[in-house]
Amino acid sequence: MAKPNKLTQDAADVDGDHKPHPRSLHWQFNIKLLVGSATAITSIAIVVAFGYWYQSGNIADSLMNRAATAGAAKDWEKQITWLQQLQILKPDDQTTALELAKVADQAVELPPANRYDRVQRARNLLSEAIAILRKEDTQDQTGELEGLERKLIERELQFGPLHANSVRRRVIALNADKKDKDLLRAFAMAKHAISSTTEDHSHTLDEEAVKQGGDFWLWLDQQPLSRILTIAWNANPKDVDLAGLLANEVLENPDSFPSGGEVNVRPIDLALKGQLAEMQDDGQAQLILYSMLLPTDPEAAASLLDSQVAPALSRLSKAFASANPTVDAEPNTESAPGSTIPILPPAHATRTYRPLWDFNLGISWARAKLQETNPDYEKLDSLLDQLLALQFPTIPAGMIQDTYILRTLQRPE
Repeated sequence: MAKPNKLTQDAADVDGDHKPHPRSLHWQFNIKLLVGSATAITSIAIVVAFGYWYQSGNIADSLMNRAATAGAAKDWEKQITWLQQLQILKPDDQTTALELAKVADQAVELPPANRYDRVQRARNLLSEAIAILRKEDTQDQTGELEGLERKLIERELQFGPLHANSVRRRVIALNADKKDKDLLRAFAMAKHAISSTTEDHSHTLDEEAVKQGGDFWLWLDQQPLSRILTIAWNANPKDVDLAGLLANEVLENPDSFPSGGEVNVRPIDLALKGQLAEMQDDGQAQLILYSMLLPTDPEAAASLLDSQVAPALSRLSKAFASANPTVDAEPNTESAPGSTIPILPPAHATRTYRPLWDFNLGISWARAKLQETNPDYEKLDSLLDQLLALQFPTIPAGMIQDTYILRTLQRPE
């Protein structure tokens, strides 16, 4: 019998009971390997975390030491640099935020004082510090928050109308004593800035400010500008900036001054003139007094300028000769020498000598003399020449140009 070939046998296997065995996969976990790997990864993570913590601590200590060294040397800019790097490591640290805000506020006074970028930086860091401290100390038990708020109000006032409504809100929310002369001044300046830039003076307060504000400040917020300025000036009678705002209100809006149930501007007019007359060594005060006298008593106004022009020139010459470091910038857009960065008005304008006002007094005298029938041109030209020789960097270019024009006007033969 013939043997079946391989192909016949394979076919029989397929048709018969012989089935192919399916291939199966069996997964097995290496428990020892998994445990070992997890242990190794955890150990590495712990070592890395410890190393990071240790190195961060060392870096933080080093930065704090460098900041302290810079502070001891009164190198505020370098101290700010170290503190800002430290804040990257400790973004919510109250001590770092507080110190950084205070140093940035001090750095504003570095020459040239009141540079726009430094004032803006101080404002930003003060705001950040207030936000960080408020997270933990909502009731201001340490008193730090109020101090920061007051500094922030001063810095925001330097920008004029830009942050005026923020100043208004912060003053109301502080709810200080109604005799607080600094906050009365800030509030009056802010309300004047708001009224001079917008037609709608209401500016609804946010709910938090209303809740925190006391009866007096909320009442004061609803008063006419003339009353707000009067209250603030009575608390700060030697503040020339406030006196200027109040004098302008007396001249422009005399009907807004109630007295004894009737409109009567005379009491505040006399009080203001009396106080300004006592400030003989302040060019700004004398210019304000001149503007108040001119409409009703031009002879007295002219006499005032005649008596003040020589002292004003003397103050200018003295300040120019001594290069007095306390000579501060004026509220104009002029920049510091060699810089394109604008200079803002000082936070406490009446506490420093400002040459602009004495320079302006000299120009006002020259203009008044040119209106006379027979002016003394020799004396007039002498004064203008002296003014042009005393060009402070804070005197606006437009004012210097006006002086040149007055000097080059054709004189009669």
